[in-house]
Amino acid sequence: MAVLAKKTDKLALKPYSFYTLKCPHCGKLNPEDAINCWNCGYSFMAKKEKRSSSPHSYLWIWFVLGFLLIGWLVVVFWVKSIVL
Repeated sequence: MAVLAKKTDKLALKPYSFYTLKCPHCGKLNPEDAINCWNCGYSFMAKKEKRSSSPHSYLWIWFVLGFLLIGWLVVVFWVKSIVL
């Protein structure tokens, strides 16, 4: 079964399995890479931007760097106390 790609583009037919993104507003199926729902205009970008702009995504890197810096300082001062 084929479904129209857009309301206005009647020549572009795509297989039904291509439409996997369900609109939370109207329930229509859209292409996975859709920016807006072709039926109601709901913006999928707000949801996609929230996933990619997490402020805590690099928190673990700062934790590891801090741990390594503290470990390095402990080793340096320990070696200085043994040598002297």
